[in-house]
Amino acid sequence: KGVQVYPNPTNGRFSVDFYSGNTIKEVKLKILTVTGQLILNEVYNHTGGRFTKELNLENQAKGVYFVEIDADGIKETKRVVLR
Repeated sequence: KGVQVYPNPTNGRFSVDFYSGNTIKEVKLKILTVTGQLILNEVYNHTGGRFTKELNLENQAKGVYFVEIDADGIKETKRVVLR
């Protein structure tokens, strides 16, 4: 259960995978820089126990980013390194 971000470090393309064991109805996904700049802010309507989203940061500067996920009130933040 929980959030996985892979591969990490990445060259830009990576996946976010969330599994709760319960039915997920809404997933909020944000990507931020270390300075707090918002890169991505999306909301997905979803049904099921697993949510997977492929993302692409190839057009962003190399460095550390934070992936925030809120799935039906379960919140987690993961660090991803873009090299």
